[in-house]
Amino acid sequence: MYDLPKLTAKQNQFVLSYLTNGNNATQAYKAAYDTSNMQDETIHSEASKLLKNDKIQQWIEHSQAKQQEVIEEELKYTAKEAFNEFEALQVIALKCKDNNSNPLIGEARKMIENKCKLAGLYKDNGDMNVGITNVMPSVTVNGEELDFGFEKAEK
Repeated sequence: MYDLPKLTAKQNQFVLSYLTNGNNATQAYKAAYDTSNMQDETIHSEASKLLKNDKIQQWIEHSQAKQQEVIEEELKYTAKEAFNEFEALQVIALKCKDNNSNPLIGEARKMIENKCKLAGLYKDNGDMNVGITNVMPSVTVNGEELDFGFEKAEK
């Protein structure tokens, strides 16, 4: 990290306001400086000048970069957690049975699709046609065999 330039108290207030008000320089200027005797055009002009100040720009760029890092880190965490939840739901779906005592394969498949979407491996374009051509009598999930209730096909 590099050393950021020192700001005056008013410049610091301007930066903080600018970063928290949706990047509105005029409103940030009004929050930091006494504008009671200023016309709107003057406030806007002074805010624009202040925003172009090199020291101010360094602080804004630094703060926005830090905010982006935090957001990206939070998104990574959220994606990881969601992936784990889909994994747990997939296991539950395979253990649960429908009215005919069959495992909820469709629900488990949906969890796999969701995990793939989350990982960027699958893009849903709305044209999906899924069919089972080979019936599996059972599957092993986390070391536990789940019997689907289908008989093994003779070869």
